[in-house]
Amino acid sequence: MPMNGAPAWVSRSALLTGPRMAFSLPAVPVHGLVLHPNNSNYVYVGTEIGLFVSPNQGRDWSYANTGPVNTRVSDVKFVLSTAGVAAGAPPVPTLYVATYGRGVWKKAIPAAAAQ
Repeated sequence: MPMNGAPAWVSRSALLTGPRMAFSLPAVPVHGLVLHPNNSNYVYVGTEIGLFVSPNQGRDWSYANTGPVNTRVSDVKFVLSTAGVAAGAPPVPTLYVATYGRGVWKKAIPAAAAQ
């Protein structure tokens, strides 16, 4: 979801009233935020300087080790894909990352390896 450079905040409801999420997230504009569809503990944030991931709902952050770094991330989105999946198996979440000037990156991220 595009955030137009706004800071990220923790919310346990539909209202954004919780504490600010950026404890170990750099103080840079956030352009997109998405939760892993099968494991909502994992939060992915596209920022002015790259893609970050939190394994614990925003308490701790690090660069995503499987994605574009040092480039502006315009948006992030998960799509459930059945491509290459055995018949009857659940779809695999694929993370799409739109960057500024470096195209779109994608990576399948199953729930068990949500990093």
